[in-house]
Amino acid sequence: MVAMLKKARGAVADPGRLKAFLGAVRGSVKTDLSLEAMYALAIDLPETRLSFETVPGKPYAQQDGVEAA
Repeated sequence: MVAMLKKARGAVADPGRLKAFLGAVRGSVKTDLSLEAMYALAIDLPETRLSFETVPGKPYAQQDGVEAA
């Protein structure tokens, strides 16, 4: 993840690399935005505001109707 973040930070500074990076992301992630809309948003994003978040890929188990971690 850290290597991907470093690569993404470098891509933000280079419009050509950013477009290629977003194209790769677009191929593996379904979004409501077009590539052009993502590019327009990302080009104004400062490098210091890049972060990655991990979200669950499957539902948590439930015990007695309550989600268990």
